Amino acid sequence: MTEGLSLHIPDHQFTVILGPNGCGKSTLLRGLSKLLSPSKGQICLDGKSLEQYPRKALAKVLGLLPQSAIAPSGITVHELVARGRFPHQSFLRRWTQADEQAVNDAMQATQTEALRQQTVESLSGGQRQRVWVAMVLAQQTPYLLLDEPTTYLDIAHQIELLELFRTLNRQKNRTIVAVLHDLNHACRYADHLIVMKSGAVIAQGAPKAIMNETLIRQVYGLNSVIIDDPLTHTPLIIPKP
Repeated sequence: MTEGLSLHIPDHQFTVILGPNGCGKSTLLRGLSKLLSPSKGQICLDGKSLEQYPRKALAKVLGLLPQSAIAPSGITVHELVARGRFPHQSFLRRWTQADEQAVNDAMQATQTEALRQQTVESLSGGQRQRVWVAMVLAQQTPYLLLDEPTTYLDIAHQIELLELFRTLNRQKNRTIVAVLHDLNHACRYADHLIVMKSGAVIAQGAPKAIMNETLIRQVYGLNSVIIDDPLTHTPLIIPKP
């Protein structure tokens, strides 16, 4: 990331980070999750520097779905999803019915219940991605950071997951930050957009407020026409030849 990067993630909203490959989206998300520490300045959560949070305490409030996560060999779907409950375990608090319910709810939400006893390595890319999402959901944190959560998914499962994230945001007040590549999905589902290029934030705000042809050309080098989505009345980007 470049020096002087400054941004604010709105609480209780669905934020999407956009930008071309290599612009720093994943790096930003890693900083927000404490996997990377800034060389200058600080990253704060609820007014408190991330550096002040012990790892386990942070994992109880902030869940992260990284890009290209790798599961241990031979682990089953249920075992992997159950790992989302580890931050809630301790010497005095063992596995409870509430933990099992959280795992079951997460698998139901991601439609992975039928895969429960299969090994993760035996799954297709799309199935595996939904299992990783289930693990993060089982963590039951108020903040969710998702790095390209719709990777490997067909269009139907992409929409199902995005609808799930929006439901979690609107009905459960979860603050969600996701890296996406599809501009139209971002405009349809996000309350707040952060648009990046070359490690810098170029624009941020509501989709209708910031999305225009000039911004698309500046960030992606793409000529386009933006019209009103007939279903959601959000910006709909149509590339021009």
